[in-house]
Amino acid sequence: MLPPGWVHNPHTLGQAGDSVHLTSVVRERTRYWIGEQSLTAPE
Repeated sequence: MLPPGWVHNPHTLGQAGDSVHLTSVVRERTRYWIGEQSLTAPE
């Protein structure tokens, strides 16, 4: 797992063709996030 914004160049050794690079993001639920969500909750 890489930190957000980390520049990298993925490749496979010995591969002559193109490959697909899939990136996903998992957000961590922190106390700060929970507090922010509770203050901006719809009424």
